[in-house]
Amino acid sequence: HYHDQNRSQLSQFSMILGLAGLTMAFIGGGKLIWDVLQGAEMTGLPEKASLLAVTFLFGWAACLVSIRAQNNLALPYILRGYSLVVVAWILLIYFRIVYKIFDGSYDPLKHLSRYSSLLTVGFIILVALGLLLEQYDMRPLSYPLLAGAAFHLFIVIIYYFFMVGSKPENIRGHLFFFVFILVIALLMLLHLGILNPARQFIDILFARDKKSLHLD
Repeated sequence: HYHDQNRSQLSQFSMILGLAGLTMAFIGGGKLIWDVLQGAEMTGLPEKASLLAVTFLFGWAACLVSIRAQNNLALPYILRGYSLVVVAWILLIYFRIVYKIFDGSYDPLKHLSRYSSLLTVGFIILVALGLLLEQYDMRPLSYPLLAGAAFHLFIVIIYYFFMVGSKPENIRGHLFFFVFILVIALLMLLHLGILNPARQFIDILFARDKKSLHLD
């Protein structure tokens, strides 16, 4: 009984640490994303990004220990909610990019690498959250992205074929980010098992804890 109580306390403590780390990383990341999309003066961007990465990894590792080593049953449901938040952020970034292309403030030489990096990081975070869970299907998360891409394509067709004064040269920017989101969504939808080696490695790391838990 004492062993179970101690394990429960450790599980709750590591869950609090993990969620605190992830939440701080999300809040800081949201502010950084907003500054990038607004075109604000970005001083110390590599340092800020490094700080956010370390904060996220700290929270991720604490959540991993809580779930895999201490059998936390509540945390996986909370992390699924965090995954939905990340999908919402990806869509917000995507639509903000689309808006900037429409209003003519998008400059490929200046913005292409930055915006592509933001979307890529969003996908990496989704993958990282998925790795925390032993059985996790990312396919449902691809549906909002596919819907957003389809809506984007519909608006582009209407705007450039039926609106007076549109600039067809901007279509290339729209197509690039449409395909970018489409590739991310399809990777999630096809469920190709790309994550299996990393997931198996994590399983091996925590196999001893699982055995101990079952023996108890």
